[in-house]
Amino acid sequence: MTKYKILFSSVFMLLIFSTANVCKAQMVEGEDIPEFGKTFGIVPHKKDYKVAAVYINTNIPGNILWPGDSLTITLQLVNNL
Repeated sequence: MTKYKILFSSVFMLLIFSTANVCKAQMVEGEDIPEFGKTFGIVPHKKDYKVAAVYINTNIPGNILWPGDSLTITLQLVNNL
């Protein structure tokens, strides 16, 4: 029985590693996301906005707020006029 387990495991691992190069995925972020501009009502890759907001800091280390947590965000507003 253990012979078959080893054989099955070997074949399974061979299949996984041989298809790893074929099954690549690419994740895009930010303004390169499809329909990003339409969703947020902006022109993607436009760099000449009148005002910009730059993220500086937050008091939450992750991206989850539990009930009772309060969020503090520090932003820097930049006037581009």
